[in-house]
Amino acid sequence: MTLFKGLDQLKELAGEYTTRSGWNLLGLCLIKLLALLVAAACGFRGGRIFPSVFAGAALGFAVNAAIPSVPPALAVTCSILGLLLAVTRQGWLSLFAAAIIVPDYALLPMLIVAALPAWLLVTGRPEMLIRRAAPTPTPAAA
Repeated sequence: MTLFKGLDQLKELAGEYTTRSGWNLLGLCLIKLLALLVAAACGFRGGRIFPSVFAGAALGFAVNAAIPSVPPALAVTCSILGLLLAVTRQGWLSLFAAAIIVPDYALLPMLIVAALPAWLLVTGRPEMLIRRAAPTPTPAAA
């Protein structure tokens, strides 16, 4: 389930999350984040958005499994919002992605309030991108 980018797997996970344990869901989140980290460190040119959305959804479902009084829609949207903010540093993108994945628009005011402090924490931090270092000048041979 953590093999591909995560969009189709997210649909599958949303349909069967009640059959999985909280530890299993947390494991899916961590494996997806580890795969994303390894791919980024190796210079893989794929995207970071959908894997982060999948990891956020798995984390949200794990929170719901651990604390059943937290509604799944709230847990998933907040987890997606937080993980996307941490990975992309883009407040609007994270907010819209969380609102679109879980189309419960009653959660939108709460997401906006939750996004502001999280965005302030991550703004100005380096993005999760690998850049090539500038070549160091070599001294001329005499």
